Amino acid sequence: MATKVKIGIASIKIGDIASDGGMSANLEVLGNTAEDSCKINFEDGEETKFFVEEHDNPIYVQTKQGAINIQFQIPEYDLDTVAKVMGGTVTGTAGNKVYKAPMKGVTIEKSLQIENQVGAILRFPRVQITGKFTSDIGKKNLMALDIKANVLNPTKSGVSRFEIQEK
Repeated sequence: MATKVKIGIASIKIGDIASDGGMSANLEVLGNTAEDSCKINFEDGEETKFFVEEHDNPIYVQTKQGAINIQFQIPEYDLDTVAKVMGGTVTGTAGNKVYKAPMKGVTIEKSLQIENQVGAILRFPRVQITGKFTSDIGKKNLMALDIKANVLNPTKSGVSRFEIQEK
């Protein structure tokens, strides 16, 4: 049997959550992903063990799923991309565009898809996105967009919080 690996990033795309609460059908690439910046963190679940006096082992274990969060950086972006991940507005036309940050925190919910170069496509129907600029800038550092996405339960009944499709 051949080994099936999942490696590399071919693209990371986001799009508006479908009107029925499912995965977006219209996804677009935000930009190229900085090398080695993408991380998908599947946190450990939480277990609550219930004991009785008469036994050393639990009589029941309640399990709660762990959170999933995704983080990546985009080193090349335009102001419209900044607004997509940080909120705010863009005014003006090419060469004269201005981004204005929001006055209050914003909640940005999107669908997100990560396609590996080899092996798989990961789909997250509903994530909450926050963006910020990286703190290190200068001759040896790019001022990249640092994007974090927390996976949320989809609002559409019967849709999983994530799926993986083999390529």
